[in-house]
Amino acid sequence: MNQAELTKEKNNNNISVINCYLKWDDHAEEKSYLEKMHNEIIKMPVEETLESLHKFGYLGYLREEVYDGESYVIKYLFSEAWSDGNNESDSNDKKEGYCNISSDVLKSRLPKAIKITMEREKVESNKNKTTIIIGRKQQKKKKQEGDYSPRVKSLKDFVQLFEQKEKEGKNPRIYVSY
Repeated sequence: MNQAELTKEKNNNNISVINCYLKWDDHAEEKSYLEKMHNEIIKMPVEETLESLHKFGYLGYLREEVYDGESYVIKYLFSEAWSDGNNESDSNDKKEGYCNISSDVLKSRLPKAIKITMEREKVESNKNKTTIIIGRKQQKKKKQEGDYSPRVKSLKDFVQLFEQKEKEGKNPRIYVSY
């Protein structure tokens, strides 16, 4: 599945996707990261692929499902990509752009991004359940706060990789397609 297919993906519930890639000046190394991600994706069973794509922050890729046009985490972390000066658009539906940002800014935004992610996962989880026993809900909340979800881990890994590339002087930048 290529980037365009992921970006255009929608289902009956008006869900679309925002893809976010970390780019840097060493194109051979960057290509190696993309190949690793591709190889992991093609090894996954098809039914798990779309659900698992949010786990690749350590390879410089973030993915967010957007409900009825509302982005949460990626738009918060990389708000600069939504400014008019950074967008390239062929139509009103699909936009893409680069965003230059520092690792210090990303690290300062990360705690709120994690909170947004955990709150959103809680809402998504509750949508799938019609009844929740209070004791189990409290137990689940404690577990959720103590254990990072794959999405939270992916956010942390992405920011850590960004910081590493910045320290190496490789001019990291963010490419967002939505």
